[in-house]
Amino acid sequence: MKSLQELLAAIQGNVKTKINDPIIGTFFCSWVLCNWDKLAVLFLGEKPLEARIKYLSVQMGFIQNPKLLLSNYDLLILPLILTCFYVFLMPRVSVRVAQLLSKTEISRHSEAVDIEVKQAQKQRELNVEKLRGDPN
Repeated sequence: MKSLQELLAAIQGNVKTKINDPIIGTFFCSWVLCNWDKLAVLFLGEKPLEARIKYLSVQMGFIQNPKLLLSNYDLLILPLILTCFYVFLMPRVSVRVAQLLSKTEISRHSEAVDIEVKQAQKQRELNVEKLRGDPN
């Protein structure tokens, strides 16, 4: 019993390590998103389990039928493209957007500071007028 628990813990640790890897985790999420319809048939289908598994093996069996890779781009091509975009291009796009927005952020901050300075000046003028009106 203890060795079975150790085996399960090792498998769980290995799966967590793989999922936390940026490329493998992103590919896994992309693959699930691209193939949600097939997974829904597997888990939520009304046919017997054997029929659902056979359906999936026909739809996803690209090792037995390599033409599926080209005809069903959801299997590997689209998830690979999404993974490459998310892992390699998205950080660069994010940096570029931050660079473009930095001037705007600085302008917004400068304007907020100017508003506070003007409010402080007006408050000072008000305080001077109050003192003149009532010196006590």
